Amino acid sequence: MDNFIRINGGETYCFAVPTERVQTSLRAELRRWYLGNVAVKEHRRDGPTFLLHRDLSYEQIQAYKKEFGVELYG
Repeated sequence: MDNFIRINGGETYCFAVPTERVQTSLRAELRRWYLGNVAVKEHRRDGPTFLLHRDLSYEQIQAYKKEFGVELYG
């Protein structure tokens, strides 16, 4: 269990993503939250994530910021 998420500055929850199917489903839900302007902070033990992706390039981060109108990792 090395995934963490905090929603709207509340509690931080730890969770596992046991299968690719669960990951795909969770990414869709996270996308919906970001588009709905929910303040989401997600990370793993080894660093920040966005839509469960790690090690994003500068260009990928900028594209997500533009698409969702958010500051990542805040």
